[in-house]
Amino acid sequence: MDSLAKFLEDRRGMANRKATDYRERRDEFNGQVKSHMGVRNEFNAQVAELLQEARNQRDIRDGENDKVRTAKEARAECNEKVREAKTNIDDLRKQGVEVGERKESVHHMKRELERLEREFERGLHTGKNERRVMERIQELSRRLRERSREENSNTELGGARESLRAAMDLQEIAHQKVTEAADLAQSAHDLMLRIHAEVDKLRAEADDAQRRLLTAKREADRNHRAYVMSIRSLHSIQDMIRVIDHRDEHEASDEVRKQERREVDEIMERLMSGETVDTEELLALQRHQD
Repeated sequence: MDSLAKFLEDRRGMANRKATDYRERRDEFNGQVKSHMGVRNEFNAQVAELLQEARNQRDIRDGENDKVRTAKEARAECNEKVREAKTNIDDLRKQGVEVGERKESVHHMKRELERLEREFERGLHTGKNERRVMERIQELSRRLRERSREENSNTELGGARESLRAAMDLQEIAHQKVTEAADLAQSAHDLMLRIHAEVDKLRAEADDAQRRLLTAKREADRNHRAYVMSIRSLHSIQDMIRVIDHRDEHEASDEVRKQERREVDEIMERLMSGETVDTEELLALQRHQD
């Protein structure tokens, strides 16, 4: 029985060391689980904040797009007023033309004057042609001044021109509103896209932390199960040691001792093969020792 006692002491030391090792590894992996959970939660919190900001930018974009549509409608009305004002001026100018006299339009003369001045500055006209072009420029300038004086003396035409200027001012204001609202809508949309791109990156980081968490959790659970099994084996061995320590307190017949020996041998074989001993077997073993 001394050899059995020594064997059980060795097994108890081994089971105790294994239990300690499994417990330490379990606690280490549980620490990793807590760490990865903190990282995951931090990324998820950032994702939630960014998604809220993305929703805010979407609302801004949609609001500015509504302003764009409204401003475009107002600009279209201004464009129509400008066209009406220009048409009215053209009609008044035509009415001022004497019967049988055909006058060039102011618009046509201005375009020709601007073209000739550009060509003259670029040196495209030389020699005699240069003088003819210069004379034409002077003639166009004079005729435009005359037409301007004529139109300025026409009260009705002057009023029409004033209406045109007012319509063009409103047109420019409406166009500025369209441009400003469109720029703000585009900026909000671009920012929303950048936020979503950042959200995708953070979600990938959160998913990676979650995978690490699950891996650590599996390792912690595995080591915990091994720890529990080691503790059970330790308790079984300790119970067997207590039974052996009390063997001299009771007498038993040779047959009982033989039976006890067989049962102990069986338990030893099971322990050496890595199995554990349940409570019922321990009680039965103890009864054999009583």
